[in-house]
Amino acid sequence: MTETTFTVTGTDHGLETNESTVTFGDQITVEGTIVGSDGGKTAALSAVVIDDAGTLTVTIETVPDENASPFVTQALLGIQYRIEIQTDRQAERVRIEHSGVDEWTATYTQA
Repeated sequence: MTETTFTVTGTDHGLETNESTVTFGDQITVEGTIVGSDGGKTAALSAVVIDDAGTLTVTIETVPDENASPFVTQALLGIQYRIEIQTDRQAERVRIEHSGVDEWTATYTQA
């Protein structure tokens, strides 16, 4: 069983970099940026799954922002997010997957 909190923490027009960091501890914290195609996008948590090998896969996607103005920028949009995950199983690895302007993945291993 997992308990997850997902928050969009900000946006940056023109930012074209997918990135993430993972902190292991009492909970797993993921902070990152996913790239949206325009100012009318936001980020959403698509899935959080831990497999039998102890890999926690976290999938973030861009979706239409229901609160966006009808007159949005056409520039790429960096969307910053923070995810806090508590699981009842120990995750040895965390795989972050972005599905936005392009597909991007990164894998982190607990030291």
